[in-house]
Amino acid sequence: MIDFGFLKNFKPSDTSEAINAIRIVGENTGAVMLRPLYSAKLSSLTTGKTTTLERPNCMMFPGNKRVVYLKIPNEVPKGKYLLIASIDGGEDVPLEVTQKEIEID
Repeated sequence: MIDFGFLKNFKPSDTSEAINAIRIVGENTGAVMLRPLYSAKLSSLTTGKTTTLERPNCMMFPGNKRVVYLKIPNEVPKGKYLLIASIDGGEDVPLEVTQKEIEID
């Protein structure tokens, strides 16, 4: 299962600096421990340039949910983007992917 969102001016608990971030929520509904790769790809709808964000090795036990925040670099220009978020649990687990149009301002 995958759920995600775009967070404007998000303030992580470990810092007071506001950031733009992608929130990805995954749930391990299987019976084995996973070490999935969480990733998001931003594709500019005007230039086609892409930016990839990843966070590997987030251990997830059966029945657990994991919330991961991927910071969008400040260098990403303002504009409209296609956001594709994914969780790759490995070769024996189906790839979870979802997409959404967002605007970074």
